[in-house]
Amino acid sequence: MSPSPLNEPGAASVAAIEARYPEDDRAAIRAAYETAARWHAGQLRRSGDPYVTHPVEVAAIVADLGLSPAAVCAAILHDTVDDTPYTFAQMRAEFGDDVTAMVEALPTSTELHRAALDVDASHAGSPDVEVLVIKLADRLHNLRTLQHTSIARQVRVARDTLETVAPIAQRLGLTGVRRELEEISLAYLRSTVVTDRPTRATLRLLELTTLLLPRNARSRWREEWAAEVGALPTRRARVMFTLQTLCGVPRLAWVLSGPRRAVVPTWVAGLTQLAQALGVGGAIVVVTATDSVFAWIAGGIVLVSLALLGMLLFVRSDGPARRLIALIRAWRRQ
Repeated sequence: MSPSPLNEPGAASVAAIEARYPEDDRAAIRAAYETAARWHAGQLRRSGDPYVTHPVEVAAIVADLGLSPAAVCAAILHDTVDDTPYTFAQMRAEFGDDVTAMVEALPTSTELHRAALDVDASHAGSPDVEVLVIKLADRLHNLRTLQHTSIARQVRVARDTLETVAPIAQRLGLTGVRRELEEISLAYLRSTVVTDRPTRATLRLLELTTLLLPRNARSRWREEWAAEVGALPTRRARVMFTLQTLCGVPRLAWVLSGPRRAVVPTWVAGLTQLAQALGVGGAIVVVTATDSVFAWIAGGIVLVSLALLGMLLFVRSDGPARRLIALIRAWRRQ
């Protein structure tokens, strides 16, 4: 397999990673990079960098810690199934059971602490520990680039890191990683004081919105949105975050719902802008005036309806009609 040009996103870092491993392992690492670059094509991080640079930097941390070539490949591929239409079946066919098992075993934030209770440095080198180290590396790189995210995410990630992730690094004997995790997290928490909490209506509205996404992506985005809005310091910030999230659902669903949809057509982006123009102004006035359940329902109906319209027009997989029925049923249960 021919090496990728060094001017491709992350290619120079991949070359440095490959240099750490024997010749026989380099082809697999290069193949993992090319697969991730292909499936993440067109996706950007909040910093504006190509998305593939994130898994490559996670893999670089993993390589620095001396993990196996399979763990490096898993680090490069760790977001492909969650963020693109790439499947575990494809990964298993291309990279084998070891790499795929590591990616499948990566814990969510809520599972991370429980997964580490019985693991310590004496298990070093085992697949279970390598999975945890990939997760630590993922968090470490996210922290290094956290300045590009919202205040809500900064507070949420910093708190979770101090409470859950840094102690795991200590248990595994990764003192340097633990120290950097704590230093970055404390810096963000010192600069932000949270004075407010979201209402139940806010959280429920975000939860219902995830029904518009493909089934395999819902739990991840439900957890992330709820955690971010829960860390917002003010009601105004919470309102703005929720409304921006609702308006962005058609675009996000387009990317997640089918192959080769990483680049959103201009006419899809145009629909999202129309939804913002029609719904955001009125909803902000209503919701900002009073943070009650009724205000959120009023503003939410406008925005979720527009987001649903975008989904019905543009998402042609995973049964949009079934999603509409599920949304109505979930709403009526409240």
